[in-house]
Amino acid sequence: MALALALALAGCASTGSDPDAQRLSGDRSVLTQEEFRGSGHNNLYDVVQALRPSWLVQRGPISLSDPEAGRVVVYVNDVQAGGVEYLRQVNVLDVVSLRYLDPVEASAQFGLKQSGGAAIIINTSASR
Repeated sequence: MALALALALAGCASTGSDPDAQRLSGDRSVLTQEEFRGSGHNNLYDVVQALRPSWLVQRGPISLSDPEAGRVVVYVNDVQAGGVEYLRQVNVLDVVSLRYLDPVEASAQFGLKQSGGAAIIINTSASR
């Protein structure tokens, strides 16, 4: 029993001292400037594809009357900019952070215009 406790404590101590482990265990719904500038990619689409590929996954058609329902929508400083392809136009040097909202969070923040899809919010230096 004491050996199991010692091993568990040692595992926790080693994780706490590793900066990469701390960074990776952080908020998976946020990408910081440090993370995407260190990725080696120039546009946000490539950054997200490399670091958080699940953010780019569309839910698929969820409505017969609205073919756009379920898509991931990109916002810049809370203003709708387009779909995930818009990320290809954005240089990482212009961005402070990215935040992913799942469909429930996105609908709560942006209302019915969100149509049941997720959202990626780009925060630029202008929004500070």
